[in-house]
Amino acid sequence: MATLNAVVNAGEGDRRSEHCLLEEELSLLGTIRDNLNTLEIRMRAHTTHEAENTHISQELHSDGGAIYTRWGRTQCNENGTELVYSGITTSTHHTHSGGTDYLCLTTDVTWGNHDDRADGWSGFLYGTEYDIQALRSNLIFDEALDGHNVPCSVCHSLSRRTVLMIPGRFECIDGWRTEYHGYLMTGHYDHKGSHQFVCMDAKPEKIQGGETDQGESMLYLVDGICGTLPCPPYVNGREIPCAVFFNPSFQNCTTNFIARPSQYYSGGAIYTRWGRTQCSENGTELVYSGITASTHYKQNVGTDYLCLATGVTWGNHDDRADGWGGFLYGTEYDIQSLRSNMIFGEALDGHNVPCSVCRSFSRRTVLMIPGRFKCIDGWRTEYHGYLMTGNEHKGSRQFVCMDAKPEKIEGGGTNQEEGLLCLVDGICGTLPCPPYVNGREIPCVVCTK
Repeated sequence: MATLNAVVNAGEGDRRSEHCLLEEELSLLGTIRDNLNTLEIRMRAHTTHEAENTHISQELHSDGGAIYTRWGRTQCNENGTELVYSGITTSTHHTHSGGTDYLCLTTDVTWGNHDDRADGWSGFLYGTEYDIQALRSNLIFDEALDGHNVPCSVCHSLSRRTVLMIPGRFECIDGWRTEYHGYLMTGHYDHKGSHQFVCMDAKPEKIQGGETDQGESMLYLVDGICGTLPCPPYVNGREIPCAVFFNPSFQNCTTNFIARPSQYYSGGAIYTRWGRTQCSENGTELVYSGITASTHYKQNVGTDYLCLATGVTWGNHDDRADGWGGFLYGTEYDIQSLRSNMIFGEALDGHNVPCSVCRSFSRRTVLMIPGRFKCIDGWRTEYHGYLMTGNEHKGSRQFVCMDAKPEKIEGGGTNQEEGLLCLVDGICGTLPCPPYVNGREIPCVVCTK
């Protein structure tokens, strides 16, 4: 009996030893599994970190060259941007109909030949002042600016190739870095001289000693006017925001990492495709689609057609269209039905005009060629179409290349007669005919390389 109990006890001891060994092995396997999981997580983090560093390196060591004017400021951002020069904002007198641009005129002047006679047989250049009522200026810019002279600075990116001003946004868009944001400004809607739209910094400075209110060249805030301009998202009388962006950027608006193909950093050419909501699919990305906007055809103010973002984000505003500034309207096609069907294959008259802003992944240079329906050898066609601009109305407008297959914004067609786009005909005389033909629509093509 004792012998039997000894045998049983020995067997139970062996089983307990085996059970303990099994528990130890399972515990060891669990530890190994946990270590492997930890190692895998660290390897993934390391791989992501390496990818981020690679893309950051590609971004920072890509060829720079993007350049822009920062209106209202004497310095540039310090994050990879250098100051080329600071200067004074200048333009033509508000009673003159000469140059339409605002210029950032250097104060470090060097002269060429000159005769110093302002004899009236030339154009004239004046300094530019803020023209904003004190209450509104304090609400929008937090200080009184009226009558003060406007500074400016020209800035150059050391690493980014593409710069873009987006009207209608005060905040970031994914993949683009905000350089500065502010508000659209231009000349007064009832002044004789037409002027471009500029994006005034939200924190503008004043040139010291320049608060005498000369009343020569002025800059006014721009209000949106509902009608052809869709409201919502826009608000009648509200100041139009704007922002200047750089690309490429490896982060989105929440500073999360964006993985991009390496070829993304070799391009940078950017253009507006007038009349369309999408870009060509061959190596081009859509930055945003929007609505074509301009000033009223009876007004002399901003000369540009703008691709106004529909995803609007607001800055400060007071919503009073009080006549103390410029106004921005939506834009319609203005083409007789017979002609529209002949040129574009459909009736467009009175419909609102869409637009899209496009960026090439691999091509750095963009060129619009008026007078051609095809690109020249060695250049790739992005789209082709016809020159359009305003009619022989009061305000001067830029020429744009309207896509040969234009779209219409749904819900338009009411013929508001505010901002207008008309086809452009060649007129023989100084224009050589041949090769041009009197009264024939001028073709155009947008090319990249």
